[in-house]
Amino acid sequence: MKSSWSIEIIRLLVVIFSTIIVGFSSGYWLLSVCIHSLAYIIWLLLQVKEYQTWLSRGAHKKEAPDSTGIWQELVIQVHRSQSSHKNRKKALADMANYYHAVMRALPDATIVLNSQLEIEWANKATQKLLGIQPTKDVGRRFDNIVRIPGMKKLFDAEKSSKRIQIESPIQANTTLSLVRQEYDDNKHLIIAQDISQRIATQKLRKAFIANASHELRTPLTVISGYLELLIFDDDLPDTL
Repeated sequence: MKSSWSIEIIRLLVVIFSTIIVGFSSGYWLLSVCIHSLAYIIWLLLQVKEYQTWLSRGAHKKEAPDSTGIWQELVIQVHRSQSSHKNRKKALADMANYYHAVMRALPDATIVLNSQLEIEWANKATQKLLGIQPTKDVGRRFDNIVRIPGMKKLFDAEKSSKRIQIESPIQANTTLSLVRQEYDDNKHLIIAQDISQRIATQKLRKAFIANASHELRTPLTVISGYLELLIFDDDLPDTL
């Protein structure tokens, strides 16, 4: 950077000395100053125009203006900025692809909706659980595809998050838990989870407890009756 400014200072000193020499030799100092100043300004404007044209065409390295001094330093700074921007852009793209891959691999159906409830993104599990095709249904309203009772409750405007339980619209004997989480200026994240196995397990547990309670109630009643007989029957011998 210092060498670039040194070149510019030397270039300006050359113009000044040239102005002095011409003015001293001709005696027209004002005319000499005006001519040299105008020439220097025109040269600067031509440099600016050349760089503006280069930048408007995409600032490709091979098309960079051939110059020295601070103008060459500007080309270097532009290339560094472009390289840094490309690296940041690539890092962000890699991060986005990574998280998309993670969300696609989730076993639960995951859908991203905009403020109009239109599908912006969905993973593969949505097709199995809700009948949403991740590529073809992008841009369609979620509630136009998944038509089920209680859908209005899921999008209750008074709550930023909501959970409902529904029957799968495409799979018989399948119960789903739908969770909606609002984020980022009225956008929505929908997660649908198959809870059929959990409900079946709960039913088995309740049935087991009911059966065990019924089977134990009869013998316990008999034992309780005998105990009452032993306690309150005065005719029984004391040695019993």
